[in-house]
Parts: sequence; C-alpha cells; structure tokens
Amino acid sequence: MGLLYQVVKPVAGYVLRRFYRNIDITGLEHIPRKGAVILAANHPTAFIEPCLLACFQPRQLHFLARGDLYKNKLATFALRTLNILPVYRIQDGGFGKLRNNFETFDDCFRVLGDGKAIMILAEGSCVHEKKLRPLRKGTARIALGALEADPTLSEVHIVPVGVNFTAPDRLRSTVMIRCGEPIKASKWLQDYLSNPTPALTNLTRHLRQRLSPLVVQHPSDVAVPAAELALEIIRTQVPELTGLSHDGRQLAAELETAKRSLPTELLNKLAAQLRHHGVSMDAVAGAKQGASNNRQLNRPGNHWHKLGFFWVLQIPLLPIHWIADYIATNKVNHVEFHQPVRFAATAIGLVVLIPLFLIILPPIGKAWTIVAILTWKFYQRMYDREQGHHEQKRVHRLVKADQKKLRDVYQEVLRELDFPQSVE
Repeated sequence: MGLLYQVVKPVAGYVLRRFYRNIDITGLEHIPRKGAVILAANHPTAFIEPCLLACFQPRQLHFLARGDLYKNKLATFALRTLNILPVYRIQDGGFGKLRNNFETFDDCFRVLGDGKAIMILAEGSCVHEKKLRPLRKGTARIALGALEADPTLSEVHIVPVGVNFTAPDRLRSTVMIRCGEPIKASKWLQDYLSNPTPALTNLTRHLRQRLSPLVVQHPSDVAVPAAELALEIIRTQVPELTGLSHDGRQLAAELETAKRSLPTELLNKLAAQLRHHGVSMDAVAGAKQGASNNRQLNRPGNHWHKLGFFWVLQIPLLPIHWIADYIATNKVNHVEFHQPVRFAATAIGLVVLIPLFLIILPPIGKAWTIVAILTWKFYQRMYDREQGHHEQKRVHRLVKADQKKLRDVYQEVLRELDFPQSVE
C-alpha cells in the first residue's frame, strides 16, 4: 500500500463520518477476504463511492479513473500512489489515447493476478438519479481478461455493490451500501475464449440482474418528487441511526417501497401542504422510533447556547470549511461533483492546514486546533438535533386544523404504503 494511500484513508474516513449523518453498510461478509475481487458498484456521485468503500471495508482497493486527470507527472505520481489507474476516453485525446487503455487493462490483470481487489463504477458515468443505468462491459472485460492472461488465476469474484444516498447533494444525509453475493467470473471463461463478445454481454447482463435489487430506484411511472416523498415518509418509521452502522433496515424499507404501487394523488396532496406551510416531512411525522424529537419539544428553552459553545470550539476548522464550500460552489459546474469536491477539499485542507497550524500557532492555538478536531462530531450531532427541534417547532406553531390535516394525510399515505409489511 502506497504511503499516500495510508495517509489519505484515515483522513477520508474521518471526514466522511462528519459529512454523513449515517453510513450504513451491509453484506461485507460477501467480500472474499483473499483472492482476486472486483467490487462493481453503481455510480450516483463523482467519486464518493470509491472513498466510502476504501474506508469502510477491509480490502485494500485499486481504482479506475478518467485519463484526463493524469495531466502532469505530479498528478500521475499522486494518483498512482493512491492505487488509481487511468481509463481514457475519446474526449481525453482521441483514438490515440484509447490505445493507452491496453496498458491499464494489463495493470488490472496484474493486480487481480496478485490476488488483490479492484473497485469499478460499472455504469461508467455519474448522474444524481435513483435509477440503475446501463452497465459498461469493462467489469466483465477485466475479470475475464485477467483469467485469460494468467492461467494460474483460478477465480475472479465480482461483488455487486449498491450505493444509495438519501440526498447525494446535501450535507448530513444518509448513505446506505449493500454488497451482494459474489459472481464467479470463471463460469463465463470458456464462452469468452471461444467467442468474447457474447460472453462479455452475458456476464454484464448477469451483473446488472444481481446489482439492480441493491439499488433504490424510483418507479418509472411515478414523478420523482412523489417517489422521493414516499421514501421520506418511510424513513420516518425506521429507527434513526448515526455514525457507522451495519443495520440495513432503512435500505430494506426503501428498496421495498420503491417496488410498491405508490398513492401518487395522496403524495402530491401531502407535498403541496408541506410546501404551503414550509415544513419538512420529518417535522410532521414527529418523533421517529428510537429518537427523542418530541421529548425535546417538552423541555424548557433549547440548547442553542450549547451549540454556540461547540461552534466556538470549531473556529480553527472554519477556514477549511469556508474554502471547501467556496471551491464546491463556485468552481464546480456539475451538481454530481459539488459534494465530492467539498469532501475532497475538506480532506486535503485537514492534511495540509492542520499540521501547519500545529507548527506555527502558539500553544493555546495548537490546543484549540486539537480540541476542534476532537469535538467536530459532537458539534455536528448537536446541530442535527437542534435543527430537528427547530423544524418541529415550526409545525407546532401552525393552527391545530392545519396540523391535523398534515398528519391525517401523512397517516393515510402510510396506510396506503402498508408500511408494517414493507420492512419485514
């Protein structure tokens, strides 16, 4: 493992745990602990998925990235030490550059031949939508090519990985990852050796069949806002988790809900009421199972003064957050890159600026910086709690008749969704 990989991984994990309210990963037992493995994932964001899998599963990973990132010797060195290999497209330099992919394929064959793991974003391109797009044949080509190139390699396991975000463009949302049972690529090897094209097509089709049940996908006959609201409603009924977990209940509920016939008319009615009153679905639902939101409403006053205290403790980290927000907001054109770039800029800022602060600041500044790093998690959780409390207060300020209308429609949608059966 390269030195830069060793440095970046713990920092990336630290930042990811703060960026997301909950990172829930299930199915890790399906990733073979040894031997050649390809993690084949869907691709809803620019590069958050590889970072999540690198940080929160046990295997060291190699990755594939766009060839245009290899702009100079420094970039090439940095990417190589992060185990990132280039994949060139026509727009990266014409057909001449495409020939460089043969070298990348050879590198992948060598990695798998050494019994290591590669992560591939099987869709090839990223779009913020809850839908599994057509898969590229690269995963199948690399798996079967490795078996052909190295006769001593007995198997390449392809593990389908579904990566699901509740809101990929928003801080403090939830990400749910599920790893499926591995596919043995050797079953398609003889067909590949005799006729490669149909073998690649068939293996890719099989991978899609295995990956699709792991990805939350909006029904094609329901408008996205209504389908998304149905998922928000189901989330109010699932125990709320924070930090890193291996629970899987929220993902199970969302996967099941996405397959059901949705009460579109009721969902649109509820959405209109939420917009009219300017309140959130979480606030209308009240306390979630396992949460204490309603109990917070009964206490005297609030805890914004505590939040202010923790905000003061966070002051040494504010320049990093401001710079990351500026870059993501002003220097990025595609929404799929906003959150990944904010994450990357924050991680780089921590790696570069924190050691600098610890060198140049006086003792009190050094101590303050260390405290800021240690209390970031507490600040985020307190902010989440107080924000939820504030949202519920907005609902309670509505007249009783409006509160009742909101909750009646909410309960009616829950009955239509048949929630108790949907999560068993």
